[in-house]
Amino acid sequence: MISGADFEAGAIDNTTFRHHDHVRVIWEFIHAYGTLEAVGRFESGLKRITAAAGHPEKYHATITYAFAFLVGQRIAQQGVLAWDDFVAANPDLFDWPSSALTRMYPDGSLHTPTARQTFVMPLGDGPSIGPGTC
Repeated sequence: MISGADFEAGAIDNTTFRHHDHVRVIWEFIHAYGTLEAVGRFESGLKRITAAAGHPEKYHATITYAFAFLVGQRIAQQGVLAWDDFVAANPDLFDWPSSALTRMYPDGSLHTPTARQTFVMPLGDGPSIGPGTC
């Protein structure tokens, strides 16, 4: 399993860095730094990884921010859970493509050039998004 330390050090293989690993890293960062600092660190790391892989265009700002804030919201709602308990309590965060993001962006705005370049606000279920609803 990839750790936040490995991620920040750039000591990961981008070909094996899967969605579950992304969630694990942002979960670690939120616990260590709080949501706002975690998002900045995660964004910087993802941009480094995609650039090092020769595909900086694969970085997606809205997915990064929306997912990080959704993980942060779940942590705040559920309290401090061990990783395995967090995974079990939030199965919708681990499917990919993400059903949680699809519910938040039902109009397709997630798949626009603007959403790739900058954070686009969700139009879906709104601020009370929780497990089972988003």
